[in-house]
Amino acid sequence: MQSVNAFFHEVVLPKYMNRQPYLFIALLTFIFACSKSSKTNIKQVSWTGSSHSLGDTTISVDLKDTIYNFKKLYLAHHISIDENGDGVLITRSQFEAPRQCYSIKVTDSLVKIIFDLLQDSSVVYFKHSEFDQQKEGRLYCGFNYLISLTDKENREKNINYLPPDANEKLNQLHTTFETILNQPKIIGKTRIDTLNLDSIILEKVLYFNPHPPLRSTIKFTPPLIEPNNDKTE
Repeated sequence: MQSVNAFFHEVVLPKYMNRQPYLFIALLTFIFACSKSSKTNIKQVSWTGSSHSLGDTTISVDLKDTIYNFKKLYLAHHISIDENGDGVLITRSQFEAPRQCYSIKVTDSLVKIIFDLLQDSSVVYFKHSEFDQQKEGRLYCGFNYLISLTDKENREKNINYLPPDANEKLNQLHTTFETILNQPKIIGKTRIDTLNLDSIILEKVLYFNPHPPLRSTIKFTPPLIEPNNDKTE
């Protein structure tokens, strides 16, 4: 915005204000509209890596079986930042280690990359492509990822994805968050209600469980059996 102001005062104002007022007003309106449209309506975004389980279990007490539904979340790491770069980082030193919560500051350049990518429709409206059942399956060993963004009207959008399925822009966003995770600028430790956070995250990812591709038909090729030419007496 500083470069626009400098251009306005040094070039536009002296040249057009007196001689061509109508052109000056039109140009001023154009500059204002462009600067306004470049601002994001998103006020906060979070990125979470987790895994979850959902199912039934049977518990026997006094020869009576009771079926319980269970759902469980394992939160590996979580980053939440606002448009000013103020944020929170939750991470673990290793698998199943206690969670550590920190206040962090994200650089302006990384904040700009994140919030600019969140304006891209291929990110905001990302959907997994349908599996081709005629292709080979795959093995993915990693976390599910969730991006939650909140705009200034407190409307929320959630994006669930697996890194191997991410498109180009979403992959850039994922890599940017990984950069913050691996090289955070820590301000200090903080306190977070992790149980409440787990409950919120679980409801957003509970039914996101991409199934592996399965073949619709199985082709069976019988083995070729050579005739036995050996003769026994």
